[in-house]
Amino acid sequence: MKKHKLIFGFTGSGKTTYLKQIEVLKEYDEYIDLDEFILICHPAFNSIGELICKNGFAFFRNLEIIYLKKLINSKKSYCISLGGGTITEDFLVHFNHLEFDIKFLDVDFETCWQRIENDESRPIVKKGRQYCQEIYNQRKLLFFKFLGRTL
Repeated sequence: MKKHKLIFGFTGSGKTTYLKQIEVLKEYDEYIDLDEFILICHPAFNSIGELICKNGFAFFRNLEIIYLKKLINSKKSYCISLGGGTITEDFLVHFNHLEFDIKFLDVDFETCWQRIENDESRPIVKKGRQYCQEIYNQRKLLFFKFLGRTL
């Protein structure tokens, strides 16, 4: 069975855009944006932001783990664009032992911030630039841990 591919990076790094660009290659059975997949499974919500506002980040992170496990355990091969915060310590516990093809979009904070700063649908943006910078730094450590590297 072909390995799944995971695309990850900070919010605004271009994961969804990259996913759409490589979909034409047809190297995988399906190409999935994890956030969009969650919304399809939970049609009562119009956006991830709405889901998070009504249920909290912990609930959302748990959904990411549940649906990622479901996809990974499928017989199909998937190329999956993860959410900007999907890779957490809990993610590493569940998935770090598995082998994936990976694409890390290592985009600097300034570029990510310019892309997202006016997008009020993203809960992280509502918390402000300084908060986003702190989260970026924390997540980058987790991204590198997943890659088996250090900063």
